Amino acid sequence: MNKMLTRKLISLAMLLATGCATTGSDPEGPKTGKGIDTDDSVKPPITAVSVSNSMLGERRVEDSRIRITYRDSGLENVTIADDADIRDIQAFAITAYRKVLKNKLQNGDPITKGETELLGFICFVQHVALASFTEYGYLHLTGRVRCDKKESPILKDIKVNGDHQLPREAELLRRSVVNFNSNSNVLARLIDCWSGESLRDDANQIFSEIVAPQYGRKKDAALVAKPEEFFLATNPILLWSYVQYTDDLNALKNKDGEYTGQEYTGIFDPPKTSKLNNKQKALLWGRVANSLRFYSGDCGELHRDMARSIQMTSDSYTKRQIEDLRIKYAQWLEDDFYKFREVYYAYPFICECKKLFERIQDARHTLFKSNKEQMEDAAMMFCEATSVNGNEMIKNLNSRYAAKVYGDTIRELKRRAGSRKFKEIQEKCRLWSLDEPEFDISDDEFGIRKVKYMKKD
Repeated sequence: MNKMLTRKLISLAMLLATGCATTGSDPEGPKTGKGIDTDDSVKPPITAVSVSNSMLGERRVEDSRIRITYRDSGLENVTIADDADIRDIQAFAITAYRKVLKNKLQNGDPITKGETELLGFICFVQHVALASFTEYGYLHLTGRVRCDKKESPILKDIKVNGDHQLPREAELLRRSVVNFNSNSNVLARLIDCWSGESLRDDANQIFSEIVAPQYGRKKDAALVAKPEEFFLATNPILLWSYVQYTDDLNALKNKDGEYTGQEYTGIFDPPKTSKLNNKQKALLWGRVANSLRFYSGDCGELHRDMARSIQMTSDSYTKRQIEDLRIKYAQWLEDDFYKFREVYYAYPFICECKKLFERIQDARHTLFKSNKEQMEDAAMMFCEATSVNGNEMIKNLNSRYAAKVYGDTIRELKRRAGSRKFKEIQEKCRLWSLDEPEFDISDDEFGIRKVKYMKKD
């Protein structure tokens, strides 16, 4: 038995022990990213990127699946293997950046037109990857993914911005996102597992409220957007076809408008019971958050390095090109980070708030223990679920609707438990303060909340 097979069997045994056989660490992933606990995360795939120069001035950056050729005069060609998925391309792109361009940007060195276009492609890949993971999570949480992943309804069509110069590369990336959904790679399986444990009958209603004008992002307050249009068009280059999904779904209805099959996971038969307890569910979410932080961290790295290049360089061409690219990249990421946080941070937080509210109501009818003791237990479970990974869920929370649901839940807890018991709960539990529900995400870190706890009454 070879070493790789042994490692995979050990990994599978560990996954089964946690109660969810679709999660775990990628056995071939690197430990990258500052401050990331990688012990239980799905790591990006390892890629051996080589760089070579020809006598005629052609430069080549490649690994086993992807090849980019460019000259000083511009980007020439991008070749991507048919079976590569977006994780493969993201790993290649960020590794190529660190090998070819990172030192130049940090030192303020001049860069050629070809290097600028290479950097633009690398930024584009980071944008597509983060946006794709957001859309993938949303589709699973709302039951919009077929059980048979070989015929994924997403990405049926592609639309390319008229002013974007990478239509062919966009099509290659479109294929790689489809592959991510169909090849059962370890990150997709982890998201599948978490979303399966997080399904709720009111998931669509939660996302409708998240984007509603009174609760959605302030800059979008004048827009009345459907959540499908909001989350399935995260990416200005890749448009996931909601129209195609709607046509497919309508075909499953009978003449009375009732759904007739179980082709879409979650719409027809969401799980009634969970295999995981409260702590295991919290740890599962922590695995997802740890795994996705590699990609958000890489996005931030590029953004900061471009800022340093602009400050350091004395070359006017380089300064102008990097400034233009960074403006476009920042616009992408501000949108990407906002929607990414709504799916992977706001949604699970809102679900925990709703569970707490439901448990408070259930505690009013128990015959076996004090209602107030059961309410205290419910509050402890809430804090356990929302304080994983050093309060990461709260630090990334940027939703006015989440703050509203939380405020309503805490008021109900105080009303039902009474002032004295509520003070005891405050002493034992760390209840969050969300007085400022929305923070500025346009800085280098794209926003992160300072954790504040509720003042004791």
